[in-house]
Amino acid sequence: MDANKHMKKAVKSYFNRAVKAYHAKVKKILIRYPEMLWIAAEEIPRRAKNILDLGAGGGNFTTEVIKRFPKAKITLFDFSKEMLDYARKRFRGKRNIHYVEGDLLKLDLGEKYDAAVSSMAIHHLSTKEKGKLFRRIYAILNKGGIFVNADYVRGETKSRDRDYDRHWIGHLKAQGLSRKAWRSVVRRHHHHDLPDRLSVQLDLLKRAGFKHVDCIWKIGHQAVFGGRK
Repeated sequence: MDANKHMKKAVKSYFNRAVKAYHAKVKKILIRYPEMLWIAAEEIPRRAKNILDLGAGGGNFTTEVIKRFPKAKITLFDFSKEMLDYARKRFRGKRNIHYVEGDLLKLDLGEKYDAAVSSMAIHHLSTKEKGKLFRRIYAILNKGGIFVNADYVRGETKSRDRDYDRHWIGHLKAQGLSRKAWRSVVRRHHHHDLPDRLSVQLDLLKRAGFKHVDCIWKIGHQAVFGGRK
């Protein structure tokens, strides 16, 4: 098993084990997380009737989407059965919510969407894999459809990366995490995540065919960006 496959297996195992713990921690780990999701959800056109949430996990982003589109068909796609089970309990009784377990790189759901969104998921893919996924997303969007990604990004230079790490660590400390806890969070990010520079990902979106590609919101390592078909 190559290093990339081994890492993805480790990531999947972590999320399967840590469903409740992840949802309890993520609001502390990420800077201005609610604002990040709010901005991303606001980008979805009001006419959207069929929305795909990629790497949906337990449904944090989906919750913001439902507030704005209570009657839209919303499909949660994730590689973790446990995460999707958590989402099923969270959205119990909502018949417009659908769940699909699968691999992002084998995305083929047999229908078109008005919007595809993702939050804190695509950074687990390599640069080449991100490009492949962006092309798949473009193919399954209706004309005029939008893709919005809220995710980790690398700094444009190593110096900026170090600055962002320093800002992030300051945030983790301010949230009350112990030295052991924040070091564990930062170490996991550096060892298991594969964020690319924002400029690289914007270029990948353009190469996939997207128009009006832009970054809508950014703070340190976190950004909301996307494009339209």
